[in-house]
Amino acid sequence: MLVTRFDACRHPARRRGYTLVELLCIFVIASVLLAAGTPGFLRLLRQHRLSAAVNDFHAALLVARSEALRRGVRVDVVAADGGWRAGWMVLVDSNRNGRADPGEEIIRQHGALPGDMSVSASLADMSAAYLGYSPAGRSSSYAGGAQFGLWTFACGDVRRKLILNFYGRARSCNPDGDKANC
Repeated sequence: MLVTRFDACRHPARRRGYTLVELLCIFVIASVLLAAGTPGFLRLLRQHRLSAAVNDFHAALLVARSEALRRGVRVDVVAADGGWRAGWMVLVDSNRNGRADPGEEIIRQHGALPGDMSVSASLADMSAAYLGYSPAGRSSSYAGGAQFGLWTFACGDVRRKLILNFYGRARSCNPDGDKANC
């Protein structure tokens, strides 16, 4: 008795790849997941960029204070031309005009913030965009009084504040999450 196997008929050559229906299903599922995750990811990205900017500014204040103590001279943090959003400099502003002139030493400089970020300041002396530290490490205005207040950094709906107390110590906080202390 002769038995012939017809396995080739039962199992045609295996196809490789995906069908159009399978690809469309994968595309729809990926689109739904992406649409659900994008707003949260964008907010997380804004929070990270904003925290980085506030930390950079806070570091500039710490450098200015420590350099004033170390050198025994007044050291200022001044806004770049165009305001705080355009950047800032830590410098020994010997003529107290709020900008870097020839011969004045720039200790540290920070470039402009991203286009969707804003900075506003509310300080005791708003005559110019600056903050000075005396040789004793206290914040002071050009007139000699205490310089204190706050800076508000914003990126979309995300905000952070940097608060400077009467003695020149700075701290950052989240006004949306910590309303009692901010």
